[in-house]
Amino acid sequence: MQTLKNFFLVSAFFFAKQGYSQLKFGVEGGYNAARFAPSGATPVGDNAISWSSVNAFAAGITSEIPLTRKMMLQPALLFFGNGTYLGDQSTLPGYYSSSRTTIRLYYLRLPVSVVDRIKLDNHLYFVAGAGVYAAKGISGRAKGSDEGMSAYSTPFAYTFDKKVDFSNGISLSPQSTTFIKPFDFGWQLQGGLEWTGVELTATYSRGFSSIYSENGYHYKNAAFAISLGYFFPLK
Repeated sequence: MQTLKNFFLVSAFFFAKQGYSQLKFGVEGGYNAARFAPSGATPVGDNAISWSSVNAFAAGITSEIPLTRKMMLQPALLFFGNGTYLGDQSTLPGYYSSSRTTIRLYYLRLPVSVVDRIKLDNHLYFVAGAGVYAAKGISGRAKGSDEGMSAYSTPFAYTFDKKVDFSNGISLSPQSTTFIKPFDFGWQLQGGLEWTGVELTATYSRGFSSIYSENGYHYKNAAFAISLGYFFPLK
């Protein structure tokens, strides 16, 4: 991640040297509604999988680098929460199983967006933008339960609470090792309001490719985030 930090600092220095006087730095933080999104085809005939959002957060530093009078480049470096809730229920003649898993993931994320500002009042602007992000997984846990029965075995039920493994493995079942790919790359769209250095922004982001696979299912990261930031000019 040292390369990402260097990129952030060098980019800011480069644009500052172009003679722009409105280069700004700031801090931001907020709430994430994070979930996995399906990636590719799902197994034929299996409709028992469900997924929904979990609560997470993001916090870090950000900047605004003017490109024109209205447009700016907006890179940031964030501690960013992703994850999901997954449910799986299977019922066949003589067999039943049910599992519930909550996965929480935390990344060091570098988003970079091109943002346009539209003046609404003397100090109020509407801001909208689009961009990409790169992220490195740094911690995560998977918690849940699994239970079932069949005509050929005794009923079983257990719970689990384990660290995720940020590597390129494939998870075999809820109770086995949860493998998450260590790097995530994706796109984001954002919109919000800025008033005298304070910016309230809503952002939707989604990965380009899957970061988690289990039982023939593949998932991307996705998150809807609401953040509050404060910017101050570099003098």
